[in-house]
Amino acid sequence: MFQEFDQRVPISISEARERLCSVISFTIPKERIPVSRSLHRITAEGVFAQQATPSYPASAMDGIAVTSERTTHATKATPLVLKDEEFQWVNTGDPLPAGRDSVIMVEQLRPFEDGRIAIDAPAPPWKHVRQLGEDIAVSELILPSHHYIRPVDMGVLLAGGIDTVSVLAKPRVAIIPTGSEMIPPGVSTQPGQLTEFNSEMIRAFLEEWGAEGEILAIVPDDPRVLKRVIAESLHSFDILLIVGGSSAGKRDYTVDVLSEMGEILAHPVAARPGKPTVLSQVEGKPVIGLPGYPVSACLALEWFVPPLLHTWYGAVEKMRGDPTLTVRMDEKVVGKVVGEDFVRLGVMVHAGEFMAFSLGRGAGVTQSLSMADALLCLPNGCYEVEKGVEVEVKLLRSRKAIEQTIWISGEDDPLLDQWVAFFSERNPGWSLRKRLQREQSRSVLCHARIWRGTSSDPQTKITERIVPLAEQEWGWLIKESEVVPGCKGEAGLDFSKRKLLIPPNGSYLEKCLREREGSIHPIGWTSPSVWKAAACVASGIAHATVGTRETAERVGLRFIAEGTCFIGLAIHEQEAKSVWGNLLLASLHSPHMKGIIDSLAGTHFYDPNEVYL
Repeated sequence: MFQEFDQRVPISISEARERLCSVISFTIPKERIPVSRSLHRITAEGVFAQQATPSYPASAMDGIAVTSERTTHATKATPLVLKDEEFQWVNTGDPLPAGRDSVIMVEQLRPFEDGRIAIDAPAPPWKHVRQLGEDIAVSELILPSHHYIRPVDMGVLLAGGIDTVSVLAKPRVAIIPTGSEMIPPGVSTQPGQLTEFNSEMIRAFLEEWGAEGEILAIVPDDPRVLKRVIAESLHSFDILLIVGGSSAGKRDYTVDVLSEMGEILAHPVAARPGKPTVLSQVEGKPVIGLPGYPVSACLALEWFVPPLLHTWYGAVEKMRGDPTLTVRMDEKVVGKVVGEDFVRLGVMVHAGEFMAFSLGRGAGVTQSLSMADALLCLPNGCYEVEKGVEVEVKLLRSRKAIEQTIWISGEDDPLLDQWVAFFSERNPGWSLRKRLQREQSRSVLCHARIWRGTSSDPQTKITERIVPLAEQEWGWLIKESEVVPGCKGEAGLDFSKRKLLIPPNGSYLEKCLREREGSIHPIGWTSPSVWKAAACVASGIAHATVGTRETAERVGLRFIAEGTCFIGLAIHEQEAKSVWGNLLLASLHSPHMKGIIDSLAGTHFYDPNEVYL
């Protein structure tokens, strides 16, 4: 595999590391563990929510629940007095009473002794109301594959009804101490004996790095015994570390044994301390001979074992320390009037700059903290930060992880969740994120966007390239129990007297809905998330919305087809040639993506090699 090298000539640390990592590949098992024990583990696959949070429309404030339409004419000059039957008292977290669609905070009420209440302003629809699934909706992607689980992620998993999670198994590492003069810790030494403490240090390092180390019995200076222990360990462990015996002394047998059993990749290493380190592979597994001196052993361990663990886990970046970063705001942020305000931000690299944008402000939206790259603290008295202003933020993900994150905007779709879920598994160290917006007619900063339309109407900028992904059915999403006036089989729907959840303004499906004949009655609330929109229908807040067959089947709604459309990726030609652009396009062309597309209800793979400009 490698050219023959003179073992008397030391090899640089970087070359030795490259030799080791280039020949080692792992078959990584998965295991399912309780979420309560998942801290600092790595997800083995995408995790999708099994329950909604909240699981019902809930009051977000203490106050009264009202019907917004009744409050339309309330002003300070002409206050509206509500009778007892026109409102219900609610506390934060209470279910929204039937027939009510808004909550007025208790601080804004003027109660009378007879139980009536005066208000001085109208209550907009859904004000201070947490919709079903506002934080997490059923079938929504919670965590992608190869995600490093933090405390806040554990909370999101549990909120989504997940009590066990599939994670990558920890690599099992055999620690094999050698030397006839060595005795275990805790045993009194005699002249000529030494306490073998290197192994405990090594096990602690391994635990800190996410591996599972097991210390085996001390092996005497006997090559036959060492060979037998190595052979037995290969059946039970993924990585073997031999402590001591790697030098050139009369009782140092590690190099000879490993040379006989496998292939020496590097020995010695051009470094002091640590020169006697031995790198080898036996039966396809890495076997490292560490020097016996403690400093040499620790240094060699740190040079060569973490790269193997990166290979195992897929180069997952972990936060170290409490770093900050200077970012430029991509949008205006308005703070609260009183006290410090902490804003959760997404951060992306664009044109060589770190650009930041808000991910949501609600204190109950746990997922926004799990998704956040950084926190911006607006000090007391700072009421807003204008777009384009540079600010310092506290990082919640590493700078490298942010630099290797690709942001996708545009129209949401179940296909996008599936893509995000597997992207990191295919591209270790990289991640794909969604930046959804309520106004599709207003473009936002992103690396690429999801496009939906017809093949004859690409609706794109002239500098963008469209990569079609699939053809899919779209239509009405309604509850199974919903009676639709005017429904004649699968067509002829009459929603003139039904409240609809309208897709985001400017989206393809919103335009299709607006083109329908007859009046439309929106509920006054929308969501860029297909799962949250479907949850709104499932909860009965809206009678119907429009979406895809896959969304309906995943959430348990009735689907009535209206037509077909194409969905694809819009990306600037110049960006398509970048490193991350190549990763995106390669994943779209992968057999795995074709399998995902064909598995989605009402969705059919479309050849991505056919490009519309």
